[in-house]
Amino acid sequence: MNISIAAEIMNKAGKQIKLEPEKLVELNPPFENYHYLIKIGEEWEFGLASIERQEVPKEKVIKRFKSEKDAAKHFLMNRLSAFYFSKEIRPFMMKHEEFDIGGPDFNERKFHDAIYSIGIPPIMISLDDKSIKSNRIILESKGEEYIVTYRGVDGKDLSSTLPVSKKRALFFAFKKLFLLYLFNEEVNKLLIEHGQDHMISDEDMSVFLT
Repeated sequence: MNISIAAEIMNKAGKQIKLEPEKLVELNPPFENYHYLIKIGEEWEFGLASIERQEVPKEKVIKRFKSEKDAAKHFLMNRLSAFYFSKEIRPFMMKHEEFDIGGPDFNERKFHDAIYSIGIPPIMISLDDKSIKSNRIILESKGEEYIVTYRGVDGKDLSSTLPVSKKRALFFAFKKLFLLYLFNEEVNKLLIEHGQDHMISDEDMSVFLT
């Protein structure tokens, strides 16, 4: 993958990205911060430009990469994750107040009701299931607390949360599960269309689901 293909995929998904020589820039509304990817010397820098109340944007490097391929994939997965949260997940939460997603009344029953209303297959989530199942979200109890983990296609656990209360864990599980569903339903189709589906690793998926 290169930055040109990453920009093409993101723009087709609806996330506006400007492609410049050896640079990608988010096209956000005026006076909003934006992320960028740029080649500096032999490295690629993924960063955030803060422009609120400043005449000149203040840039902060978040991560550096040795190759364009790794940098392009990270930018793609990181920014599409934020895009789908704003476009799909947050609006769903606001529209369906009856589920109280992330609120004090959000429980396991409402969790299942919410994913059912979206159309997410129950097989994509495992609650305290010790069996080895791949490409799904795992919610596992650790005493009185819970952790939420993405289990990749090779059965390896990635992107685990810190131990939290069950209500908090159910919210994390809902967000990660919704993102995984959107990846399967939308992002993966765009990757296949551009011949890039084989490029995405479990580690890349953990970036998307964070």
